[in-house]
Amino acid sequence: MVQLSFVFQTLLLSLGPLLAAASPLQSRGMGVTQYKSSRYMSNLPQNTTHLSFDTETGELTAYDITHRVLSKHTYSPNTTSANSRRQSTVGSCAAMVNSDVQKLPGYQALLADANSLLGAHSWTDLAKSVNSPDNRYPQYPASICTDLDTDTVTVTASGPPTCSIQKESTSGVLVGTSGSVTLSSTQGTSYSVTSTVIQTSSLAVGDSFSVKVSFPGDEEQNTFSVTSTYTNSLSTATQSTDNQQSTESVTMVAGAGQTCSLQYTTTSCSVTGTGTIRAAATGWAWFEYNNGKTHWALNMDYFLTLDQRSSYISLRSGITSSTLSSYTGKCQ
Repeated sequence: MVQLSFVFQTLLLSLGPLLAAASPLQSRGMGVTQYKSSRYMSNLPQNTTHLSFDTETGELTAYDITHRVLSKHTYSPNTTSANSRRQSTVGSCAAMVNSDVQKLPGYQALLADANSLLGAHSWTDLAKSVNSPDNRYPQYPASICTDLDTDTVTVTASGPPTCSIQKESTSGVLVGTSGSVTLSSTQGTSYSVTSTVIQTSSLAVGDSFSVKVSFPGDEEQNTFSVTSTYTNSLSTATQSTDNQQSTESVTMVAGAGQTCSLQYTTTSCSVTGTGTIRAAATGWAWFEYNNGKTHWALNMDYFLTLDQRSSYISLRSGITSSTLSSYTGKCQ
């Protein structure tokens, strides 16, 4: 997966109404003592809340919420920029681009935080964006991920499963002489799922994610889980299967000339359900100030709650199952 950083595309005029807004630094930032740190903290102290990068000296500086310098080191960003979102492999995260940040529920709060830091430390006003998206800061990117709050998404059944039961038998095996005969039986449950996207997330539109989803099972098993690829595009369908069947042997005593077979039960069930996949932003929001030589980044995991940086993909799933059980042998 290609991890790309992004920047705010904001003009000075857009900050006017935010100056009068209550500062989230006082309610979210300054009051936060514990939070789940971003996964993109390479070579940074864990309490880093924002970064600056001097494009002339190549120095990257990490700060805490009081703007105290925590660390400094030389950093060499990439010089090749990208003009569009790129996703080379499918995983739990996709690159975040400039248009995504403006769709975050906490977008205005994040801008207000940036402005509060500027005012508190006499920095120049936010003026223009760096090329966006780009991959100049691969160690400190911004991503949209589906595994920030849970490893498994749950699809909840809309009602009880509808099931039918049939008695069946295997083909007979003719026994030549008296003794024993061994027949093979397939037992257990196989599942087939079709999941359709009925509502897309406003973030990472068109991107695909690898997600582990727990589905309602049949009458004999409550749930089963399958990891599949889901695309954030309306009406796209994902096919998933989970075969929990195994082959076992049944040995019977038979007389010469008898034909032996196995009788078993097939239980077929179907159920529908719905679920939501959280797509949440994590990492660093990069932007440029009007002195032109300094790039700044805010730690979104610190300044925004999970809900303030989340959007959702809604699924409708149809689950069918086939269970083979209750094998008995018969020779005649």
